[in-house]
Amino acid sequence: RVATTITSSLKPEELVNTLLDQLQSILPYENGTLWLRQENRMVVQAARGFPDSEERIGLNVAIEDSQLLHEMITTGQPSPPLATSPDGEYRRRAS
Repeated sequence: RVATTITSSLKPEELVNTLLDQLQSILPYENGTLWLRQENRMVVQAARGFPDSEERIGLNVAIEDSQLLHEMITTGQPSPPLATSPDGEYRRRAS
């Protein structure tokens, strides 16, 4: 079903809007964002499960300013689960 939905949606904006929804059926998640790289920046294209999901769309970060994004791009590995500390910083959750 996911492959059919993805291949039938050839318009990039439509594809971006359905990717997180389709991912939910394969890999359930509480919340998530879809970031696309634009040169040396990462830009949120879709967000799900946050109280302010719509406000997150368009958020952009310089890769060099984010240790987490830099690490994921360098290693090619997804981020491990994260938790937000009271100071707003992301910390890796204990496995």
